[in-house]
Formats: sequence, structure tokens, C-alpha cells
Amino acid sequence: MTKVNPLAMPAKYFIVFCILCLATIYFLLVPRYIIFNIDDAWTTSLVYHYHQYNELTDVIFEGPGLFQFGRVHAYLYGNVLSLFDYSWESSIYLSMLLVICALIMAYVALVKLGFSKQVAMISTIILSAMEPVVAVAHTARSDALNLLLVTLIILLWVFKKPLLSGLLFGLGATIYPMFVMAIPYVISVAIYQYLIKEITYTDLKSLYCFS
Repeated sequence: MTKVNPLAMPAKYFIVFCILCLATIYFLLVPRYIIFNIDDAWTTSLVYHYHQYNELTDVIFEGPGLFQFGRVHAYLYGNVLSLFDYSWESSIYLSMLLVICALIMAYVALVKLGFSKQVAMISTIILSAMEPVVAVAHTARSDALNLLLVTLIILLWVFKKPLLSGLLFGLGATIYPMFVMAIPYVISVAIYQYLIKEITYTDLKSLYCFS
């Protein structure tokens, strides 16, 4: 006869409850009460003019435009928004989708690193409830895409794909200069893997490949 863990079902219910609470916050409360950020209008304008007219200059707000950074974001968002409309709401829902994908990849990376599924799930829920992540999910800026790429870089590293991870970092660096902050995350994961003896010192040399 199979023994039933008395704490297993309550834990599952708690996780479901947390997910429902987060869904309420993400899709009902924040979109209704969010303070509008002028950066959202500025970014959406850049996306629209780049996708529709291949325009790199900021014709509305006279900002720096897309001459140095942001074309990958404008290309992705522009192609997706063209299927619906170039509105703030559509941009926000796309950002939410990217953040959700990033959280799923974070969960997979934690499990791959040896954490239990329960710990990985709770950690992901806590991460999704943090104000910076909630804010990233509700902006039309490139922040959500940056989060997605950083998480994917870490995931590729965890699955021992340093070359792909490094190439993706190069792509992300063209979106926003602060994307270089992905490097400390990868290094910290590599050090953790070394401490738990999942990788050797020789494997750490693949950081050169990442670089």
C-alpha cells in the first residue's frame, strides 16, 4: 500500500493558491492601477516607427533612437504587435508572456542545479512576486526581453552549452548596455556548480568560451 505524505497535498494547494494570487496581481490589479510611464510611450513609438517605416530616429520624443541599442527588441515587439495593435496594453501583455517564460526557465534551471521541485517552485513564486519582476512584466520597455535572455543564458550554461550561452549574451548586449549584468549571474552559477562538484576546474575554463 502506497503511503501518502500528509504534507504533500497541503503544499500543492499552497502552491496553487500562490499562483492564483500572482495571476490576480499580474493580470487584474497591476494593469488596472499601474502608473503610466512615459518610457512605455517612448518605447512603443520606437517599435512602431521601426517596424512600419524602418525608422531608427526617435521622431516623437527626439531621443537617441535605435542607432546604438534596441533593434532586436524593436524587431521582436514590432512583429508581434503587428498581429494585434501597437497599443500599450498589447505591449504589456507581451512583456507578461516573456516574464512568464523566463520564470519557467528559472524553475528548470533550479531543478537542473539539484534543487528539489518544491524548493524550485517556491523560489520561482517568490521571484515572481518581487517588485522588480512585477514591474518588468508591466512595462513596454526592453526589460522583459532582457530578463528572458538572461534566464535563457543561465539555463544554457546549466545545460553545459557555454558557446550558445555566450553568443546569446552578445545578442542581448545589443539590446541594452546594462545587459552586461548577466555576467555575474553566470559566474555565480558556475561557482555554485563547482562547489557542489557538478563541474570541475577544467569545466570552469569554458567561461573563456562564454567570454
